[in-house]
Amino acid sequence: MYISQLSSLTNSTYNYVFRLIKILEENCLVETKIEGRTRTIFLTEEGRKIAEILDQLVRELNKDLKGRHRLRILEKLAEDGKGFRQLAGILAELEILRKSYDEEVREKAEKLLKKVREKI
Repeated sequence: MYISQLSSLTNSTYNYVFRLIKILEENCLVETKIEGRTRTIFLTEEGRKIAEILDQLVRELNKDLKGRHRLRILEKLAEDGKGFRQLAGILAELEILRKSYDEEVREKAEKLLKKVREKI
C-alpha cells in the first residue's frame, strides 16, 4: 500500500501518515520499499501480529456490551419471574434487545423471549 492511499483512507494528511509510518518502521512493524518516487508499505511479521490483536480488540469493542449485561439480568429475572406484570416488563426489554446490532444479543434475546412467552 502507498502512503497516499493510507492518507486518503484515513482522511489524514500525507505528512501525518508519513510520520506515523516512520515511527512504525523504527519499531519494526512495517517495512517500506522505495521505487522511483513511490514508497510502498508492508507489514512485518511482528506488525501482522499486532494488527491481529488490534483487530480482535476492535471486534470486542464493537460488541453491544450494555445489551449483553442487560440480557444477563433479564435471564435471572425470567428464571425467578412470577406473575404477568414482571414477565410483561421482561418481554418489553427483550423486544428492545432483539434490535441490537450485536448478533449474539439478538439470538439470545430471541431464545429468552420464547421462554418467557411460554411462561405467560
